[in-house]
Amino acid sequence: MKILDYKKSQDKSIFAELVSPKILRDIDVENTVRLILDDVSRKGDAAVSKYIRQFDKANLSPAQFRVDVEEISDAVNRVEKSFLKAARLAIKNITEYHKFQLRKTRSYQRNDGSRLTQRIRPLNRVGMYVPGGSAPLASSLLMCAVPAKVAGVPEIVMVTPSNSEGEVNPYILASAKLAGVTEMYRVGGVQAIGALAYGTDSIPRVDKIVGPGNKYVVEAKRQVYGIVDVDLIPGPSEILVIADDTANPSWVAADMLSQAEHTGNERVFLVTPSKSLAKEVEKELYLQANQLSRTPQMLSSLEKGGVIVITKDLDQAVEIADLVAAEHLEIMTQDARKIADKVKYAGAIFIGPWTPEPICDYVAGTNHILPTGGTGRMFSGLNLDEFIKKTNVVEISDKGFQQLAESTIIFAEKEELTAHANSVRVRLKNGGKR
Repeated sequence: MKILDYKKSQDKSIFAELVSPKILRDIDVENTVRLILDDVSRKGDAAVSKYIRQFDKANLSPAQFRVDVEEISDAVNRVEKSFLKAARLAIKNITEYHKFQLRKTRSYQRNDGSRLTQRIRPLNRVGMYVPGGSAPLASSLLMCAVPAKVAGVPEIVMVTPSNSEGEVNPYILASAKLAGVTEMYRVGGVQAIGALAYGTDSIPRVDKIVGPGNKYVVEAKRQVYGIVDVDLIPGPSEILVIADDTANPSWVAADMLSQAEHTGNERVFLVTPSKSLAKEVEKELYLQANQLSRTPQMLSSLEKGGVIVITKDLDQAVEIADLVAAEHLEIMTQDARKIADKVKYAGAIFIGPWTPEPICDYVAGTNHILPTGGTGRMFSGLNLDEFIKKTNVVEISDKGFQQLAESTIIFAEKEELTAHANSVRVRLKNGGKR
């Protein structure tokens, strides 16, 4: 794990290099994804079945793709009541927070009688990808499905891989049922993204694809963008903690490790003016990592992407946080809310010692699908706007037309678009009468 003193110019340069934006392309992944997507677009269900056999080792016919009602009900009955209670709490809080984001169609009328409207309508059909491998992300399903339902999307479609027996994780199925998912398919990987984007006989196409996945799924979303809409293109998870000597080093380390355990490629930062806290947190990181179940992933993340930065003061810590624009930013300092107000860029901000990021991953109500890799500077996390379509509706009055016609013609002629100008001129003939 790297420990840098930001007051030293050499360490400052090292940190700047660590967080500088990098375009990382894996040509092999791109080519593999392109071939699979092309196959699915041309051969539909047959290609989907082929890749399920190849990658998931499950022999499924197209008739078996869709999860039936009995299997969904069985999943709800199989999972623990404590899990169902937790899922219902999460759904309640996610619903409440995303209702707060609801938009309404709005209009205004000018003095000349012209009316301009922004019309809000939900998307008709949204697909969501839910990873089902070593860490089946039922919580990510809720983060996608519940906002879609709040927005009024009538068709909410889930794709998720099965095991070699064709079975879907029961916690994913139960969560999907509780969240109001309308269709569930035991299809994962690039082939699932292709089916959602192009449509097959068994899986009708969608308008938008949301949700996380491995590097192949993420690349598939990137390649189908434009055929359908997609949400974020995520990279490895990351967390940055701003802390001072009032913070509990055990708690700081625990929160950092919560994001270091996914794949072993995560980025975890502590930024603090306290050298004593930095030393205590470093010690706690390795102590706790060796006592938890995903030790190899955590140690790998600490080695590859773990950084502790010693700063002059908390203002400098905020400056560093804005440079990183981390997916998750925790603030454990005196006057933490005041420090948070100074931050410009982050995927999400968690204030105070009682707001560990994992609570917000699951049940606080805010969305945990967030921008990574410094894109928190310009992208927002998943929110209700992802599930609506905004349409401009314009009704110009005859008086308004007369006031706007000449300026329109001037623009059109400067752009050498004579047909644009003509569409206005033909209305000006005969004094603008029809």
